[in-house]
Amino acid sequence: MAVINSRMKLIFLGLSTCSVSILIWFATQGQFELVKNPRKSPFFHQFHESVNLVSTSSDLSGQTFVRVENSSILVFSAYLDERDKDEPRVRVFALAPWAQRMSLCCHLLYNDGFTVRSLKEAKREIVGKHYDFKFAVFNFFCEVYRSNLQLTHVALTRCDQAIHPLTNYLPIQAPPKLSPQHDFAVCLPALFGQFDNTLQFVQSMEMYRILGATSVTVYNTSVSHTMDIILRAYIEIGILEVIQWPIANYLRPSFGWRPSKHPGDIQYFGQIATINDCLYRNKHRTKYIAIIDVDEIIVPHKWNNWSAMMEDLAMPQVACWYFLHHTFPITNAQYNTMTSEGGLVLKGTDILKAKTMFPPIERSWAKKPKKVMIKPSGIVYHGVADVTKYQFGEKDSHVPMSDASSHHYKKWGIYWGFPSLFNSTLIHPYIDTLQNNINKFMDFVDSFFFKTK
Repeated sequence: MAVINSRMKLIFLGLSTCSVSILIWFATQGQFELVKNPRKSPFFHQFHESVNLVSTSSDLSGQTFVRVENSSILVFSAYLDERDKDEPRVRVFALAPWAQRMSLCCHLLYNDGFTVRSLKEAKREIVGKHYDFKFAVFNFFCEVYRSNLQLTHVALTRCDQAIHPLTNYLPIQAPPKLSPQHDFAVCLPALFGQFDNTLQFVQSMEMYRILGATSVTVYNTSVSHTMDIILRAYIEIGILEVIQWPIANYLRPSFGWRPSKHPGDIQYFGQIATINDCLYRNKHRTKYIAIIDVDEIIVPHKWNNWSAMMEDLAMPQVACWYFLHHTFPITNAQYNTMTSEGGLVLKGTDILKAKTMFPPIERSWAKKPKKVMIKPSGIVYHGVADVTKYQFGEKDSHVPMSDASSHHYKKWGIYWGFPSLFNSTLIHPYIDTLQNNINKFMDFVDSFFFKTK
């Protein structure tokens, strides 16, 4: 046994020496340099922890955003993308001024304590539109040189500046080696402005669950106290992931998408950033993702749920299904309040009181309002309401409105006027189950959060 152990040690030493020799050869070609980490990552856990904490103010703790030193660039997440087996890469998502060009270099940390610093400028690609705001969403690509070891963290620095010990690493999220955990997930954008439309949020969450979603991701900038309780309750149930999004601590986010009407540094609280972060966060853990807003629900008409719907709609090389909007104008007449025995008050839009709607205005398909269900493995980037880049060979499909549609319960300004409205019974098959589920959720909140009352 001692002889076998000695041989194993020699083999391991030989392989390790070979690996280091290969790395030194690459380094001499001017591609990267290998640096032993001076201190074994005591600070890494401090940065960008994806913890399910909820805050009622915009002054959130934690560091979702990490600034590239001596720049205005803010990095916020990193994902290992191995879809191209010949060219694996780490995608680093960042907010950066789109009119400013700055050369950034990658620092990749491995689980053996070595950091590889690329000596080449990281390639970058804009994600979606910037809508003429100062900041846009970018992807910076870090090449993976040591594919035989596990990547743990990444940092970006200016290529033209001297390197000193770094403390601005982000953890790299790597795809699990398992099959997807979920059939359906939902990506929701940032909640902001002390968000308090609690009744609609609960109704939407329960509809997502009825239709088949077992995972929902939402981004939190600021919510009310009641909304804080609701988010915590859904986290406890196990369906909700809350990602802190304190963008207002770093930039002046716009409340819309027109700089002239809604001034700011970036479009709609970084909507494109949250959508694409959610896409990559869920890419390997779910089969399909609905990318929608809190006031939207993709409702099947021909089927009872999303599972039956996608079983019929799924086709080879199709990675995106578009669903046209049925818009339900929401005025004060559709507001409501529900109160539980324990004291939980849900208030806001009541989708069950929204009984009239109008279909898309007659215009080209590209300009019709719509939302999507996607197969994330076939998508590279998503914009506000449509896919902007597919994996090679993938395409989209347009679902007939008679089969399914996206219900948009849109707050309506009376001064806009109303198009021709039609009575709608499309939600009726779900009413009893929805109301029963809302009552069960309120009972759960009472038992979990109001035990002392």
